[in-house]
Amino acid sequence: MPQRRSRGRLAFGIGIPLAVAALAGGALFGWRAFERYAACSFGGHDALYATWSPDGRELAFSQRTRSGFHIFRLRIADRRVRQLTRSNCAGEGRPAWSPEGHLIAYPVVNGSSAGLYVMGPDGRGKRRLTSNDADTPTWSPDGRWIAYSSHSHLRSIRPDGRGDRLVPTGSTSVFDPTWSPDGSRIAFVGNGSGLYIVNARGGQPRRVDPDPTDGCPSWSANNEIAYGSGDIDEYHPYETNSWILFPLSTHNGCASWSPDATKLAVATAPIGSQRGPIYLIDSDGGGRTLVYRP
Repeated sequence: MPQRRSRGRLAFGIGIPLAVAALAGGALFGWRAFERYAACSFGGHDALYATWSPDGRELAFSQRTRSGFHIFRLRIADRRVRQLTRSNCAGEGRPAWSPEGHLIAYPVVNGSSAGLYVMGPDGRGKRRLTSNDADTPTWSPDGRWIAYSSHSHLRSIRPDGRGDRLVPTGSTSVFDPTWSPDGSRIAFVGNGSGLYIVNARGGQPRRVDPDPTDGCPSWSANNEIAYGSGDIDEYHPYETNSWILFPLSTHNGCASWSPDATKLAVATAPIGSQRGPIYLIDSDGGGRTLVYRP
């Protein structure tokens, strides 16, 4: 079991309404939380799952609007925001930018349109890759494959929709996969059973943190995995240890590494709150910068 050591001391201090905290529970990080609240009737304007463009200049994220969750794009320098998807209550979730920046993969949760999609970074050229249950896409570093979770299994598919295949992980359920920077491994969380790492071709996964609240890991170019676990924790695959990167006093604190591994983008609000901002945090848990408030 990895040793947890306090590293940063940054706390946002944004209180969680008691009713929301009781409803959400401690284990609802990552995709399981999004699925629970993706219905169009659920209130709030949270920004969720901010992920970086490969040049580090923009973020793509999912945000609740009057017609459900949609994908948006934020230019960090001038805070310019552009809405990319506009479906009616489909529940468009966690986006993932391709390594070359030409495509954004994203899942759709609800109704007959559910599945895995790709589109251009301007929102044009949307293509449906799968019609099965899909969540949390992650690109291989060479851009040739998109791994995703489907019905608690790990799968991968090519960006043109060909070659959809199961990646065996034994009996371990799979949520929130993230690809390693060398393309050899995939980290994911089980169904309330902690953080795992598996060979990208499949095999017996290795559990590296048994905390049932683990969620939404992000694997950096420096080979560090940041993940939600009540706080934002960090795991080093080659050192077999982890520590608290910074305490985060909000629910659904999913963090995403910048391409150069110097910053994390963190959407901090509890799901169901009225305004969920996005912050950029230094890699050591230091200074924070507000870049978006819905």
